[in-house]
Amino acid sequence: MYTGHRAEPSFRFPQKLAKDTKGKKITAYAKQLALTMFSYASQHTGKVNKTQRELAKLSGMALDTVSRKLQELEKAGYIAVKRHRAKRDPETGRMTRSASEYTCIVPQKGYIMIPYRSVRKLEEAKLHGATVAVFLYIYRQIRKGHAYPSFSKIRKETGLADSTVRAGLKGLDSVGLLYI
Repeated sequence: MYTGHRAEPSFRFPQKLAKDTKGKKITAYAKQLALTMFSYASQHTGKVNKTQRELAKLSGMALDTVSRKLQELEKAGYIAVKRHRAKRDPETGRMTRSASEYTCIVPQKGYIMIPYRSVRKLEEAKLHGATVAVFLYIYRQIRKGHAYPSFSKIRKETGLADSTVRAGLKGLDSVGLLYI
């Protein structure tokens, strides 16, 4: 896995969210959506200028899955959602509604820096939630200065099945984020 240089463009991602292994609070697909959202969020305001439809396309998830995972992230306190009420357009008489506004809670402390390039590779390859969970675990270990964790350690710490971890590692290898 390429750990990057300090000068590589990166964004802040909550360490608490990345550490949540075994799906105690946040599912792997919610982490996948969070990774996409935080990478597109303004690092100053946390605003994400994407609709649910755009987030679904970027993350490779279905629209209703994105909707459910947004609620999960909001409930856990990682994002804030400002919903807009429908209004009647005075000219046409039709009911219109603008998109909800999403704000990522970008931490000032307790974060890891993840290169934008890594997330774009994950998005382009349409790698699923479990692969993202494996990526976040391995990335955290490497950033701490540890060696690559063993297969059994990854499986134990992420709580994923053997075949899922194997598929995740193979997916990360295929996009060049990990060399096996």
